Amino acid sequence: MNDVFGAKSQSFGGAFSADDAEIQFGLSNAGDQGEQEIGLAIEQASFQFQQRVAKAYDITSNSVYMVRGRSEGSGSFQQIAGVRALTEEFMKTYGDVCSMDKNILNFTTTSGCGTRFSQQETFSLISLLLTGLSQQVSSEDMMIRRGLPFTFLSLVHGTNA
Repeated sequence: MNDVFGAKSQSFGGAFSADDAEIQFGLSNAGDQGEQEIGLAIEQASFQFQQRVAKAYDITSNSVYMVRGRSEGSGSFQQIAGVRALTEEFMKTYGDVCSMDKNILNFTTTSGCGTRFSQQETFSLISLLLTGLSQQVSSEDMMIRRGLPFTFLSLVHGTNA
């Protein structure tokens, strides 16, 4: 059906609620407890995962060959200091390169409103390692924000690792 301007009428495609998103950490020292809240007030989180691809050209033809290299991931958290303490255990666990094989971060979101249009999606960042720490404060609000950059080795989609 067209609207009064002759354009196709829009239709409701679904909805989601921001409070249905969560980030869970599988602590390497959690034992049988599995995923736990980590004691950080995380204001922002982001990650990216890249696949290296090289092109190989054949000088005897017009053929191009694609060569897949190793993948790598990186990301960062922005934490508000003062709301919750940046725990020593968190830095010890996620900053230890020798234990990074046990460090898993699950980004899980549920789209929809309640049970209506409900669909869950999870990205699991495998072998996460903190690589730095930064801190900033602004005179406008005097909130102390900490940056926690990280690297990870693998990204799995669709299930908790």
